[in-house]
Amino acid sequence: MAGLACGPRPTQRVVAQRLLDAGLLAASGPVERVSVHGDDRRSLRLAAPGRARFRVRVPRAGVLAFGAVARPPEVKVTLRLREGSGGAILHEESWRETRPWSDRRVDLARLAGREAELVLEVEGSGAWVAISEPEILGLAPPRPSAIVYVVDCLRADRVGAYGYERPTTPEMDRVAAAGYVFEDAHACATWTKPAVGCLFTGLEAPRHRARTVDDVLAPDRRTLADTLAAAGFETAAWVANPVLDGRGFGYARGFDRYVELAQKWKGRSVNDVNGDAAAITEGAVPWLEANRDRAFFLYLHSIDLHYPYDARAGFESLVRGDREGLALDSDRYDSELAYNDREIGKLMQALVRLGLDRSTYVLLTADHGEEFGEHGLTRHGHSVYEELLHIPLLVRPPGGLPAARRIAEPVGEIDLAPTLLALLGVPAPAGLDGRDVGPALRGRALEKRTAFAEQISSAETLYAIREGPLKLIQQLVPEPREMLFDLASDPHERHDLRAARPEAAAGLGARLLPFVQEGQEGRHLVLADPRGSKPLRAELTIDGAILDLVRLVIRTGDSVDIAGDRKGARLTLPAKGVAREFVIRTRPADAPLRVRLFEGQRELPATSLVEGRPTGESSGARAWLYTIENKTVIEPLSDELRERMRALGYVQ
Repeated sequence: MAGLACGPRPTQRVVAQRLLDAGLLAASGPVERVSVHGDDRRSLRLAAPGRARFRVRVPRAGVLAFGAVARPPEVKVTLRLREGSGGAILHEESWRETRPWSDRRVDLARLAGREAELVLEVEGSGAWVAISEPEILGLAPPRPSAIVYVVDCLRADRVGAYGYERPTTPEMDRVAAAGYVFEDAHACATWTKPAVGCLFTGLEAPRHRARTVDDVLAPDRRTLADTLAAAGFETAAWVANPVLDGRGFGYARGFDRYVELAQKWKGRSVNDVNGDAAAITEGAVPWLEANRDRAFFLYLHSIDLHYPYDARAGFESLVRGDREGLALDSDRYDSELAYNDREIGKLMQALVRLGLDRSTYVLLTADHGEEFGEHGLTRHGHSVYEELLHIPLLVRPPGGLPAARRIAEPVGEIDLAPTLLALLGVPAPAGLDGRDVGPALRGRALEKRTAFAEQISSAETLYAIREGPLKLIQQLVPEPREMLFDLASDPHERHDLRAARPEAAAGLGARLLPFVQEGQEGRHLVLADPRGSKPLRAELTIDGAILDLVRLVIRTGDSVDIAGDRKGARLTLPAKGVAREFVIRTRPADAPLRVRLFEGQRELPATSLVEGRPTGESSGARAWLYTIENKTVIEPLSDELRERMRALGYVQ
């Protein structure tokens, strides 16, 4: 598929040299991510007056591209680019900066074919200037570009291309009519953070590690943006869901620009963040126009469908007057979807207007679905049923197809990264869990594969495995149980077949076990809820280091405090309810771990801690400690990152 027509352009701008990675000789300031109005970019930050020196290799028709911003506002600064110290001036400008980032290109034709030293100088008083991702651009044969648009909370059965009868997605249906419809695409998790982690890395959630409120994407795992940036693609993202915190959780890695649209959400629930897909369109379309001559990867993530649902202007007719309760929520969800769909249409129209429709892959999908009472549950993040795991996946190739092609083989979020890299002609990193499903686009059958999913939420820990039509759900928290479904005869998962087909359940359970173990590896500490009015506190000390501490069961008000030297931690449970479960990973994996329990200021006797899993026979126990063997090496969270997450309200 990478050989599809890429439009009439004879050449295209590609990155020949990223100067912050290969070329920076000396600078009077640090390289760091700088965020201005939510637009987060890796930058060289120079206090005025300041300078930076770069060693560059200038190709034919080479240009220097970079972004710039100065602060504080309205302080006059001068920016000057020279050939060598004291050499000829290649670019000079002065301004009083009141705007956000602005992007520049400087023609380096006079240096073409040479190695040279560039000196960037900033002058001013009491100001600083950030220079974002300076790059030498050259010309190369054209390559296709890609846009991935994730509609948060979009379940497949609300899309017209998947059989929905209400007019919610005419624009997405047009994309489907000119591309490929994956009829059986599934999410790896049922909330945004781990699901997008799978999409970005091609790895299952236990391997990319961004699984709970405290976790970050594993720093040693390359993301889709990392790989494409290294291959010379311009990379950018507009993200409306604040859970995908760029710096705090690592989702900005590899993106030249990572624009977070939710700027006033800290300390509030994600449900209090107002999403508007129009803001994505307003940011992405000008960016496309500015980068139409480049190979690019653009990631867009809307949040309009996230609870609470509202009737959107222009789509009020989808909300029927006789509806109430969950039925009313469902209609309002449809109204939100129709509004988001209209913005997708504007994006597609912009691609045509800019001449990019014949050179750009467009992938429309979701991170997970949404529940409206089908199993007595609402919203998402509480189960692993199909209303959450079955997501749309539409792929429109450059130029489109004369008619839609539908693909029945199951695919997953972990397949998107290797597939997209293959379509763009870029080698995928080794060791991915996902696979390139591009052969299915060419009409070839895919090998059958086992699909996994997990859910770790405030009160549940669940896993799912699917082979063919059979699906096993295994719940660990709050109480162990299993359910078996045949999706061919029971697509809505109404009839548990575990008792009727115990051998099938046992077989799937055996194949699920290694996945569960990888996701649960480490020391498990289960703390009983406080019985009186005083909080329960566990103080941990270790002869080694705590790498990370995952909360499998969470309650508002719980406190986790890891010591600065990572040789101890304090866990406090002020609220009653259910037992909390923590997974502690250490270096070395078998480092001795000691636990002291306190109720208020009173230390509890050693008999309050039981070695082993919780059972109904553990009379008088307040905590249990057991181990699932560690199999992987994990790098510890930095103190800076933990403090950033604390400031964002993720940890106390």
